[in-house]
Amino acid sequence: PTEHDKWNAFECGLRQAILQWNIIKLALENDFGGPDTPKKVQILTDYLIDRYGSQPPSEDELEDYLYDFLTNNLSCDLDEGIVEEFVDLLMALESECASGNFTTANRILANPQPPLVVPQKPILQVKEEKPPRPEPMDDEWTVVTNKRKK
Repeated sequence: PTEHDKWNAFECGLRQAILQWNIIKLALENDFGGPDTPKKVQILTDYLIDRYGSQPPSEDELEDYLYDFLTNNLSCDLDEGIVEEFVDLLMALESECASGNFTTANRILANPQPPLVVPQKPILQVKEEKPPRPEPMDDEWTVVTNKRKK
């Protein structure tokens, strides 16, 4: 496999692994991180992809980052070992894909989750303000404006 194939398998596997992780599923289903939970999960995913793309993190760095992110951004109560188990999966995924072995990636991808949908904030619409009503003139005449829409 080419380097592109290896990276693609890793990236697809990592994205799916995050969406399949029970703590992330619960966070998304229950808005643990508030209304921006999907966006926060996307930030986590993008960070991990970027981090692995530049210099893969050590196991300890990854565990620390995930603990901090999940508790501070998604308000998750983490069971003992949940982060370590996920980090083991990511380390195996990265190691195998780098060597051209896609066993773990294929296992993850065999059970795809729907893609993460990050809601876009609506574009603010400017309300058209009505012009002020004309004041009567000194000669008691009133200026009349055209009421038809243009």
